[in-house]
Amino acid sequence: MVWIHRAADRPGEALRDAVLKATVPSQGGAAWAAGESGAIREMRRHFTEGLGLDRRHTYAKGYGKLDEADQRDPLASD
Repeated sequence: MVWIHRAADRPGEALRDAVLKATVPSQGGAAWAAGESGAIREMRRHFTEGLGLDRRHTYAKGYGKLDEADQRDPLASD
């Protein structure tokens, strides 16, 4: 586990940059990420295409979009 501090970056950028630089053990692994939707989209693609992880061993959930006020989850119950 690695703690990523956002500093002055836009939400999701520091995490995205760290994930895109990451490597995985030669025997594979699993990945989990959640954060700003745009950054997560890139991470999800990197997990499977860049790192070669099996899609069944990855989870990436975007929960909010930068610069959008209404960020309700349409699948959440009120």
